[in-house]
Amino acid sequence: MRRFVILSTTILVAGCAGTTSTPPSVALLTDYGTTDAYAGVLAGAVLRNCPDAHLITITHQVTPFDIVEGSYLLARASREFPEHTIFVAVVDPGVGTQRRSIVLRTRAGRLYVGPDNGLFTGVVRDQGLDRAWEITDESLLRPGALSATFHGRDIYGPVGGLLASGFPPRRVGPEIGDPVMLPAHEPARTAGKITGQIVHVDHYGNLITNIPARWLSDTFSKKTPTVSVLVEQQSRPATWARTYADVPPGSLVVLPNAEGLVEIARNAASAAELLGARAGSQVQIHH
Repeated sequence: MRRFVILSTTILVAGCAGTTSTPPSVALLTDYGTTDAYAGVLAGAVLRNCPDAHLITITHQVTPFDIVEGSYLLARASREFPEHTIFVAVVDPGVGTQRRSIVLRTRAGRLYVGPDNGLFTGVVRDQGLDRAWEITDESLLRPGALSATFHGRDIYGPVGGLLASGFPPRRVGPEIGDPVMLPAHEPARTAGKITGQIVHVDHYGNLITNIPARWLSDTFSKKTPTVSVLVEQQSRPATWARTYADVPPGSLVVLPNAEGLVEIARNAASAAELLGARAGSQVQIHH
């Protein structure tokens, strides 16, 4: 039986390069970084099963082990991709444990492959869950002994490549109805105060929150644009403005970002460094 499945897979791979005019797209997101070979090995594992795949890197710079940040970045990026894109996502501090490996399809028609540890929370909340399956068919994995520490190479890359080749997701294993979801830390507001969570610290040290940007105008008056920002027991004055350059260099600014969320930034400097903030930190904005 194992030989039959492998043979079938080989037929699919052979057809990957020539059955359509547009190569299948596989997008990668990990916390592997770029100084080691891990990201390249993952890409190679995809291409082994679909040599014609168009590989796209979302990022390999998710903060190590930070599932919350990985979930946010995956959801933010993947909504811009076309239907039928396949995403291989690996932020997996529990690699080698009993946590499941899954394939998940959203209602937007995109496929996601990775660990079932909450990493797909953002895409499920953003796009809706269609179906999900646990990866249990060992014949689909990298040949040889399965590593306890590199499931990107041994499981997620190979399965992502198979899916790109046209392999039906339902054949990876049994359907599941309970993918792991991260706890919801919903933002809240009262008179003159907004609370929420930092979901990402970007390359510039800007703090991306889960607070809807429209809450700024609903809560504060532009006649008094000065607010206070409290993060990690650091309270600092900030200006509610439209863009970074509306305040002097080094000053804190609270603004609506391109995703329609509240962002806390410093003009030409790092807000994260000033406030000691990280993904997962709680934030409060008040007069």
